[in-house]
Amino acid sequence: MSEYKYFGETYNDVDEPKSGHDEEEKIWGTTRVVFAAQRYSKHYLVVKANSYCSLHYHERRANDFELISGKVEVISFYGPQIKKSVLTAGNLLTIPSLVPHIFFAHEDSIMTEEYHSDRGHDAIHESDIVRIINGGKDTYEGMLKAVGNLFAFSDW
Repeated sequence: MSEYKYFGETYNDVDEPKSGHDEEEKIWGTTRVVFAAQRYSKHYLVVKANSYCSLHYHERRANDFELISGKVEVISFYGPQIKKSVLTAGNLLTIPSLVPHIFFAHEDSIMTEEYHSDRGHDAIHESDIVRIINGGKDTYEGMLKAVGNLFAFSDW
C-alpha cells in the first residue's frame, strides 16, 4: 500500500502510483503525468501560444493550476458569474469540480495541473470530464467568440 501527503492529509492507495511517463499530445500542447494515485494526480503542461483547452468541467475532481512560465488566462463560469484569471509565473488558481472552465495561452507557457477530490469522493478518474466545446488554436478574440456563441454572449 502506498502512502502520500496532500494538503496535510495522508492518503493510502491500494494501487501503486504511476509517475513521469505518460505524455499526451493535445491541440493546445502536451500534458505529462508526473504523479497519479487514487485520490490525487499532478500533470506537467506545455501550452502553445494562441491555443486553448476545451470548455469543460470535472464531475469529481478540482483543478489546481500553477503557472511556471508564460501567461495563461483561465475563464470559469460560476452560474451567471464569469471569472477571468490571468496567471503569470508563480500564480496559483483552484477551480472546484462542477465549474465549467477554459484556459487560453497568451504566450508559450508551462504549468502544472493538480487534480484532487473536493466533494468527499473516494477516488478521482480522468473519465469524469464533461466537454462543452472543443479546444483549438485561435486568437483570444476567436476563442471568446466560440465560447460566446455557445452562451449567446455578444459582449464580454
